[in-house]
Amino acid sequence: YKRLENISEKKAIIRNHNLENTPYPFESKLFKIINFTNVLEHLINRSDSLKEVSRLLSDKGICLISIPNRNTLWKRIQRFCEIDSRDCKDHKIEYSIYEIQNEIKTAGLKIKGKMQPIVPSFPLNGLIACCAIFSPKLYIFFQKLKRYLVKNNIVDTIGWVFEVEKN
Repeated sequence: YKRLENISEKKAIIRNHNLENTPYPFESKLFKIINFTNVLEHLINRSDSLKEVSRLLSDKGICLISIPNRNTLWKRIQRFCEIDSRDCKDHKIEYSIYEIQNEIKTAGLKIKGKMQPIVPSFPLNGLIACCAIFSPKLYIFFQKLKRYLVKNNIVDTIGWVFEVEKN
């Protein structure tokens, strides 16, 4: 364990644990906050992992989750052309909004507040980023446009960030 600076008598314990293996080696209701960002899509044992999150959260605890969206227009086009549309070859799943809502509910959790879109899914995101070298103003324009588009069309976000709590 490592002692945290400026926090009297509190310790941070760092453990290495394979999240596929449940139960997790912690007491029930131990955590006020769990960060599960960019985790679920890499797990095979997602259902049991989410049930463990529910078990480990204190009564008023929250878990922050981010997951990729499988139903963007660009990914549907890729699958139509028989191209692997996953953002990463290690992704076991990428979710539709209904799939993640169902998986969260089945684990005894509920989504707190609104699912926040991340950024739009564009096949040209790399080129947009490169345009900053030649025209910072054009890059800023594209960034504002991307934020506007994702705000008004949640379906085409690359994924969502949201909080869950016990049901």
